[in-house]
Amino acid sequence: MERIYILGLGNVGKLLAHAVRTLPEQPKVTLLLHRESLLEEWEAGGKSVVVEGEDGINCSTGYDVELVVPDQRISAPIHHLFVATKTFTTASALESIRDRISSTTRIYFFQNGIGTVDEVLQKVFPDSHPAPLLFQGILFHGTQPLDDYALRMLQKCPQLNTVIVPEDELYFTQLEKLAVNAIINPLTAISDAPCGMLKPQEATVSKVVREIAREISTILCALPEIAGNVDLKARYGMERLEALVYKTARICGDDFAPSMLDDVRARRQTEIHHINGFLLRRAEELKIPCPVNRTLVQLVEAKAARM
Repeated sequence: MERIYILGLGNVGKLLAHAVRTLPEQPKVTLLLHRESLLEEWEAGGKSVVVEGEDGINCSTGYDVELVVPDQRISAPIHHLFVATKTFTTASALESIRDRISSTTRIYFFQNGIGTVDEVLQKVFPDSHPAPLLFQGILFHGTQPLDDYALRMLQKCPQLNTVIVPEDELYFTQLEKLAVNAIINPLTAISDAPCGMLKPQEATVSKVVREIAREISTILCALPEIAGNVDLKARYGMERLEALVYKTARICGDDFAPSMLDDVRARRQTEIHHINGFLLRRAEELKIPCPVNRTLVQLVEAKAARM
């Protein structure tokens, strides 16, 4: 049975690891850690992954762990790699294991924002002919045919509900998720409040959500790469984006703290430039004024600097 490597042991990385490791056939899973402190935390935590779901708290063990450091002597090739790092650390994290990746390696990205895959190709594999096979996921949606080993593993994981979608649909859904993240993440981070603040009956909040959704809708509906391929108003209209925001907040729960809020509270770098920053860059290309999202980026940066 082939080995699956996981780079990034945050919430998404842990969920992926647990879901794959608890399959009946139990594939071999190696967790790649890039700091000594992470290895110490792993050992102090009982060398296990704990996941809380609808059926309660579950624990999985039996993982192999590698500390990825400069001048490491580990040379085992990596054939299947799940990447769940923060967007802004992805290129440097992959650079540390570059020598173990070949043109036959399959790399699957499970991250927020848009543009990480292009950045990786430019910074990590600029001269690779051919480059490794790179696949983008939205949470747990893939684009590879069903004969792929790693995706077969994901499809067997009941916790993940993996769905394979065409490339065009993947991008359309990525944009939806980006729009929702671009509203929920900065608002909760700036307000230092969990998802419970996002309720349509809250007049002040609903006005702010509407203005952000209006601006994002204008940008998305102007993207030339999706023109004529989708009903823009039905998919990216202001009212639909608003509805998606409130639906997502409701599903997550009042006490749920989005990743950007967690990062600000922990004084970590946020992913604001891969979320709202992407919208700013596209708006600039299209010559669309984007004052609301620009303000959100500035406020999140200021908030993070003060914490």
